[in-house]
Amino acid sequence: DTDAAQLQREVDQVVAGQEHRVEGLEDRPDDDQ
Repeated sequence: DTDAAQLQREVDQVVAGQEHRVEGLEDRPDDDQ
């Protein structure tokens, strides 16, 4: 269970990181110009 919980936390962190990057790109449209 410990390994599964650790993997789940790592997955959550990766997903949160991806969502954060997407939001950051959306918040900075100037980078596309």
